Amino acid sequence: MSKKITNNVTDSKKNEGFLHLPLCMARELELSGNELLIYAMIYGFSKDGTKEFHGSADYIAKSFYMTSRTVLSVLKKLTDKGLIQKRVAGRYCNYTTLPMKDFHTSCEEDPQEPMKNLHTTYENISGVSMKDFHNNDENSSYHINSDIIVDINSGSSTETTTTLKNICKSLGINILDKQAQKAIDSGIIQSWLSKPFTYPEYITEVVQERCPNEPLTKNTGLFIKLLSAKDKIKDYPEWRKNKEKETAAEEKRRQKEAEEQERQNRINQAKENYPKTCDNCGASLAALEGLRGSCSSCGWSYSFNEEQESWEFYEHRSLAEDLKNIIRCKNTEPDF
Repeated sequence: MSKKITNNVTDSKKNEGFLHLPLCMARELELSGNELLIYAMIYGFSKDGTKEFHGSADYIAKSFYMTSRTVLSVLKKLTDKGLIQKRVAGRYCNYTTLPMKDFHTSCEEDPQEPMKNLHTTYENISGVSMKDFHNNDENSSYHINSDIIVDINSGSSTETTTTLKNICKSLGINILDKQAQKAIDSGIIQSWLSKPFTYPEYITEVVQERCPNEPLTKNTGLFIKLLSAKDKIKDYPEWRKNKEKETAAEEKRRQKEAEEQERQNRINQAKENYPKTCDNCGASLAALEGLRGSCSSCGWSYSFNEEQESWEFYEHRSLAEDLKNIIRCKNTEPDF
C-alpha cells in the first residue's frame, strides 16, 4: 500500500512523492491514520538498526499536513506503545523503531516498492535534502527539540484555541480561529495560557516596549504577528521564569515589610501600655513622660526594652555606687 503525498504550500507548483506503507505495518502493529504515517517515516530511516530519525516535528507536520502539536502527541503515543524509542541528544530527540524481527522480516518480503524510495520522494515534499537527517550535528535545525513540553492531557486543540482567543480578548485584542491555531501550531502549549504570566501577556509587553506611546489596540496587527513568531515562542519560557523570580522577590519584600510593620505596631502598643505599679514594691507609679521612669518609694527604675517589646524594672544605682562595687570586688579578689 502506498500513500500519495502532495505539497502545494511553498508555491503553485505541485511536488509529488510517495511514502511506502507495507500492509504488514498496519496489520501486525494495529496502526492507522497519523500513527501509521509517522511510524512508517521513522521506520524508513531506522529499520537497518544503525541509523536514527533526526527529523523535526515541524518537518513531519508539514509533510503530512498535521499540526506540530499533533505530531508530538503521536510520537508520545508510539513511544508509550513501545513501537519507537526516543534518545535525547543534548537539546534534541532522535527516534528509532524498536527491533521486532518477525515484523521486519515480513515487511522486507512485501512486494511493494522498496523503502529506500522514501529518501528521494521526501526531498520533493519539503525541499530539504535527506542528508540533513543523517547529520549528527546537534545544532542541526532538523532535530526535534527535547525541551518541548508535550501536555497531552491538557485539553484538545479546540479548547486551547478558545483559551488563547479569550485571553487575547481580555487584553483588548480579537483574533480569528485561524490566527489562534497558527500560534498554537507555532509551538504554544496549554500551560503557557495558565495565569499568571500567560504567553499573550508576554506579547503585550513586547508590543508596548516597541510602541510605548500607543495603546495596544492600535497595534493589533503587530500583536497577532508576534503571537506566532518563533523567536518570541523561544524566549517566552525565560521571560516567564524571570517574572516568577521577580514576583517571588517582590512577595518576599512585601512579607518582610508586613512583618516589620506588625512588629512596630506591637511595640507602639506596648509603649502605650506603660506600668502603673512598681514590680518591686507594688507602689503606684506617677504618670510617665517618655520611656523611662523610677519608683518614688523604692527607687527602682524602669524603661522600655524595644528588642523585648516590653517594660523592664531594675534596681537603680548611681554611677558612684557602681564604681564602689567594682573597687570592692577588685580588692577582695583572692591572690593565687
